[in-house]
Amino acid sequence: MSGSSRPEDGQPGAADPVDGPGAEALDGDPLIDPIAHLLPAGERRGTVVVTDAQRRERAEQWRVRLAPSDRTGVRVLEAEPDTTEEDLRTALVAGGSDDVMVVVLAPSSVVRIFGSHRQLVRQIFAHVRPHGAFLVDVSDDRAEHGREARLERMLRAVREAMDDTTPLDEEAGTLDVARAARELHDLGDVVVILKRGKHAYAVGEGVPLSLITAREPDTTATVLATRPGGVLDVRMRESSYGPSRAEPWPDALPYPHVDLRRYDGGLLSLGGMRLFSGTTVLPESFRWSHHRPLTHPHLHSVSPGFLRVPRRTHAVALEGEHYYVDCVFDGHFGHLTTEVVCRFWGWDEAKRQIPDLKALVHVRPKPDAGRLERMLLTAYGVAPDDIVIAEQPVRLRTVVGASPMWHNQDPHHAHPDIVDTWHRLTAGLLGDASPGTHERIFVSRGPGLANRRPCRNQAELERFFADRGFHVFYPEDLPMQEQVALFAGARVVAGFGGSAMFNLMHCQHLGSTVVISHNGYVARNEHLFTSLLGADIHYFWQEPEVEPPEHGRTRQSDRSGFSFDFAGQGADLERVLAEA
Repeated sequence: MSGSSRPEDGQPGAADPVDGPGAEALDGDPLIDPIAHLLPAGERRGTVVVTDAQRRERAEQWRVRLAPSDRTGVRVLEAEPDTTEEDLRTALVAGGSDDVMVVVLAPSSVVRIFGSHRQLVRQIFAHVRPHGAFLVDVSDDRAEHGREARLERMLRAVREAMDDTTPLDEEAGTLDVARAARELHDLGDVVVILKRGKHAYAVGEGVPLSLITAREPDTTATVLATRPGGVLDVRMRESSYGPSRAEPWPDALPYPHVDLRRYDGGLLSLGGMRLFSGTTVLPESFRWSHHRPLTHPHLHSVSPGFLRVPRRTHAVALEGEHYYVDCVFDGHFGHLTTEVVCRFWGWDEAKRQIPDLKALVHVRPKPDAGRLERMLLTAYGVAPDDIVIAEQPVRLRTVVGASPMWHNQDPHHAHPDIVDTWHRLTAGLLGDASPGTHERIFVSRGPGLANRRPCRNQAELERFFADRGFHVFYPEDLPMQEQVALFAGARVVAGFGGSAMFNLMHCQHLGSTVVISHNGYVARNEHLFTSLLGADIHYFWQEPEVEPPEHGRTRQSDRSGFSFDFAGQGADLERVLAEA
């Protein structure tokens, strides 16, 4: 893949439009005139021409004619004989999104790289900015190459996709990305797709900050602090019972370094853990920022690496510098304690470097909104006056974000320094109370959580544990201080897999953990907790009432009910509790 960025015409080193190959006079230009009214008005912020050796001359004609209207010069990306789809996407990503993209490829290159014009649109249309223009030069794509059939399929797919109510067909990605199309013009030699919606490129952890600043020149990104990575020696022992779908837990967990980053520029935070710089989704937006592909529950994936951004995003300006501790689901105990608490580690250093720094949290307007977020932040040591609660999207100038120390997705890992964060939270939440006196506790669920993986024989299971010396309780019915005290004093913790067990972070001398759940619930949080705390874990897997798919999960299978198999696993559970 070769690329070049040519200076604007009239600047030193620029190609003379009169001398360029096939350079007709710009007045009455047969190449530009038919489409001039379709191109973005005013000075453009990026133009790219994608071509190959066979159509290099035609691409140069486009470059010469488009250059005068682009302040940055026209990029030309030329596909080599071995250029792949991924190579081309990588080159486009590095240059940022463009107001105008012109694809000038020989038919053979389109087929070799993308397979079809439909796939061409699916793969690279998202790189165009909102209100931009996507042009496909098909002047060399005559009927003998199959132009009519292939192009008509692409044109039909785009037309259908412009209606948001059209169901997606078997190439859902093609149609989905084209839902952002505003107009389609088939001018014979050139197909023009005008864009209305916004797509943003997702950047995760492990990507150089230079990629962000190259894509968004008005944003600067610097690293304020780093903690090194390493390999966690897993000291806990795992025992698994029942029909597990999970891979055995490893004996060692490599964990990456974590960075504390500062961004300065025009930034947008929509809430729900969505932070943007221009057409780039920043790493702080992803709870599983090392997993690929990057996904987000509030941002729909439309093509490789790109997510669809909501069209209407009225935002107010928020002055000052802000530390990003937003949650994908505000007020949710489980998500906050695993996906947000793991970013607290950078607060002290960031506050030292930026004394006026505030912690930023988004919430949906509702009674008592932000209560849990405030509780956790103040327990960690953040002053109440340093906490900003936003109930709408905000525009920001300076944001500090921290890499997560917790990653409950492939590749699973946890940074051992997160234990220091837990100790501070425990001390802050416990206050002047003492750890509880129950050494053996069973973490159950009250009627209010009956829609989350309900255990059909829960009462029988609770009696089983109570008869063996376990204190049975419902965490959601207790004040936070009392919950923390119970876990802080426990040596053996048993319960249903899920958020209520995440108070394991407060255990001070944990020896064993017993988890009961069904095999459609694939989260491995309890494994990460016990790996860090050095406690044994005994996992009792049950059959769910809703069968999960072969790969992944569905909302229904994740929340499915189940029954504990006393006949098949009762003896093992009895033995585990006797030995714990």
